[in-house]
Amino acid sequence: MLLSGFKRTRSQIYNDLFWKNGYLYIKDYFSHKDADTIVKIADELDSWEEKKGKWMIYFEKDKQKKKSRIENIVNYHPQLKDLVDYNITPTLQLLYNKPMNLFKDKMNWKKGFGKGFKAHQDQPAWSDFPPQRFVSVAMFGNKSNLENGCLEFSSGEHKNGLYDYDMSNLGELTKEVEDNLTWTPIETTPRDLLLFDSYVPHRSGSNKTDKERRIIYLTYNS
Repeated sequence: MLLSGFKRTRSQIYNDLFWKNGYLYIKDYFSHKDADTIVKIADELDSWEEKKGKWMIYFEKDKQKKKSRIENIVNYHPQLKDLVDYNITPTLQLLYNKPMNLFKDKMNWKKGFGKGFKAHQDQPAWSDFPPQRFVSVAMFGNKSNLENGCLEFSSGEHKNGLYDYDMSNLGELTKEVEDNLTWTPIETTPRDLLLFDSYVPHRSGSNKTDKERRIIYLTYNS
């Protein structure tokens, strides 16, 4: 389902919500068929091994070698590329009302009983690149909820620029800043789509289940 197929009033509502909150959650954006495809893609990425000169795989720092992230995957997975080119990029361009370029793509695993991600903003990680703002799109390889560490956002706080953060870990907010923000959890299914600004503070809790949680992230700039 493409946002470009909606009436202009619907796209304007989405635009207003995105810039008001710093993120946009679109429930049931994908058809059941497309959702099944996303789960299938995540299953396939689970089995990929490291391939020099192509995609990159990162691992958690613990005794067991658990995958935590795989990057540079869109150009090596035709079904994912089709979803990006026909279901994601046009919607994003309508939201921004300008051409948008895919900058980075990855899938994050949060393995069973895996650690969460501390409160942070994405923008400092991109500070050595010319664009002044980025937007990320999240697709879900399975349900995400509070139990397995869904994403949480601090609504509207993207308007305040960069907060104080730990210089040793770019973008990670200080505990004082995190404690003074209000957090909203976003529970999702593979049919849902989530977009968020590079300045909006976000975090996720640990996975308290024995099943992995998988999110595909696509980061764009104009």
